[in-house]
Amino acid sequence: MIVSAALAKPPKHLVVHGEVEFSDGSAPQELVAIERVCKGVVRAARFADSEGGFKIDLGPLDQPAGDLANCDVQAYLPGYRSKKLAMRGVSAEKADLGTLTLKPLGRLPQVANSSKDKEATLPAKKLFGKALDAAAKGNWKAAEDLFERVTAVYRLYPSAWLNLGVLQERKGDLSAAKKSYKEAVQGDDAFALAHLQAAGVEVARQDWQEALAESDKVIALDAEAFPRAYLLNAQANLNLHHVDEAEKSAREGLKLDDEHRFPELEYVLALVLIDKGDRASAMQHLEAYLALDPRGASADAAREQLKNR
Repeated sequence: MIVSAALAKPPKHLVVHGEVEFSDGSAPQELVAIERVCKGVVRAARFADSEGGFKIDLGPLDQPAGDLANCDVQAYLPGYRSKKLAMRGVSAEKADLGTLTLKPLGRLPQVANSSKDKEATLPAKKLFGKALDAAAKGNWKAAEDLFERVTAVYRLYPSAWLNLGVLQERKGDLSAAKKSYKEAVQGDDAFALAHLQAAGVEVARQDWQEALAESDKVIALDAEAFPRAYLLNAQANLNLHHVDEAEKSAREGLKLDDEHRFPELEYVLALVLIDKGDRASAMQHLEAYLALDPRGASADAAREQLKNR
């Protein structure tokens, strides 16, 4: 008897799971990316849900995605360092990866939280949790709609505006993301993560003065928590022809970025040194950039500059 393909049962998948939490045991209330790192290559998998839980689908049980022996799972939330969990030996019987702990990089204990969030109404908080859960499942439109509903129910909810902006930026709507981040910082001017996201949008929009102001604010709030703030600050200063300030920010960012998450710092520093006439040092930083990110956004330009050394 031949079974129709339409009636055949889909293959079972290997789905691993775990949790992410702050060092105090609380679940993050921002969109925390869960990443799979294999031989140094980082791939975003999912976001954590409202309870900090996450799941990663590794494909059919008989053909899991690639060689997992050299793979780890980590969480990513700006301002924090994540514990890593090894994926070696995962199986249907051993699918619980454990807990990813996020520890602050800087001097503030909760740089990714807004103190104003606790003032939100219960209906707003319930919708907020549903929005995080929708994002964790990859239901981007539903998550965005729910965060918009949260801000309609309770306007002064900085983390809701921040997460809404992240989803808007994710789909390329920079104007909407800018507005959302602006609402977040108006609700809480000490919300460093919202200023960081705002600075990133301004760099993408090439509004260098605004990018400088926002990244300066992040650094003033916590000078050790956000390596990306120094990258954005260096880019803004370089484009405003403040070369000394750009060099200072790029070098400080490189000191903080010990995980090499922002290799573009090397490229920006190289451009600064070229502008200052120190081509020998600039070439070294171009080579370092390409070693870290051979397919990066500025990789072709870096190779061209190395040809003309």
